[in-house]
Amino acid sequence: MALDTVLKHLLEGPPITLLYADDVAPFADSKAELQLKVQKWQLALADSGLKLNTKKAEVMSSIEEDGPVFDANRIALAQAKEFKYMGRVLSADGTVEAAVRGRIKCAWMK
Repeated sequence: MALDTVLKHLLEGPPITLLYADDVAPFADSKAELQLKVQKWQLALADSGLKLNTKKAEVMSSIEEDGPVFDANRIALAQAKEFKYMGRVLSADGTVEAAVRGRIKCAWMK
C-alpha cells in the first residue's frame, strides 16, 4: 500500500494520527503543530508520487485560534465544525448532539 511507504517517514512516538484507506487525520495540540504536520504529510506524499487533495482536506479545531491552516503551497484548508470517522461524528465544540442526530436519523430510515 502506498500509505505504508509514506508512514515510515512520518510516524514518531505514540500514534496520534488516524488512518483509514486513503484518509489521514493528524491530531495536534496547536495550530502551529497541525500546520507543520499537514506540510510534512504533503511533502512525504509528494515524495511517493501522491498528493494531498486540498479541495477535500478540512481542518477541525476544538480551540479558538485565528487564521486558517495552510498546506505547503500556502493554500488555506477549509474549516469544519464536524468530523465523521468510521461512522462516528466528532464535533469541534465537544458536544455529542451531531452524533445523536445522526443516529436518530439512521433509526428513522430503517
